[in-house]
Amino acid sequence: MFNQLFTSPRSLERYASSPLLEERLRYLAHCAAQGSTRSSLRLIAQHQLAFIDYLHLQTADAVTVEQIHAAADLWIGRQPQPHSHNVTDHRYGRMRFISDAKQWLGFLGRLHPGEVPRRPYAHLIEEYADYMVRERGLSPHTIRIRCWHLEQFWARFWEQHRCFREISIADIDAAIACKGDQDGYARTSIKAYVTALRTFFRYAEQR
Repeated sequence: MFNQLFTSPRSLERYASSPLLEERLRYLAHCAAQGSTRSSLRLIAQHQLAFIDYLHLQTADAVTVEQIHAAADLWIGRQPQPHSHNVTDHRYGRMRFISDAKQWLGFLGRLHPGEVPRRPYAHLIEEYADYMVRERGLSPHTIRIRCWHLEQFWARFWEQHRCFREISIADIDAAIACKGDQDGYARTSIKAYVTALRTFFRYAEQR
């Protein structure tokens, strides 16, 4: 996997010899299967090494969300300070660090159970999943992928502290743009993401 992401022999040695090799590779393979691009996988791999250091993952058991936020603050404070026009990129870097940490640790089962909140708008996704089973007869795989995309959309929208009725076409367009520009989605994965959003909002309009 690493030889597909990095070309420098020194980098390859570093990533192959660092702790939690199996856990890192297993998650990268999972992300690749979900359609993450090479650039996105490379960033995740880079973050994983930072998580090991800043969250003391070799000795720590479960990690809390508060610990992740504190680690993000410490990590971002040691990054080169941006120029004024790059402040947004700097803020996004912190958000991406937190998101990647929560997703990887959640995947490993090492995110403290008491710190894992109920998924944003989980009841809406659950109702939609039930509709896809009962009235559309879709396969479990299709339902799982669509719900996974919706969870990502709602998680990002939830961070803005806004309610469902405030969603606009501009919000949906921005979410789609983020998948390509920031999350590194490939074109086929963006298409699947768009399909999940389109079918959900058609369903929501009928409801």
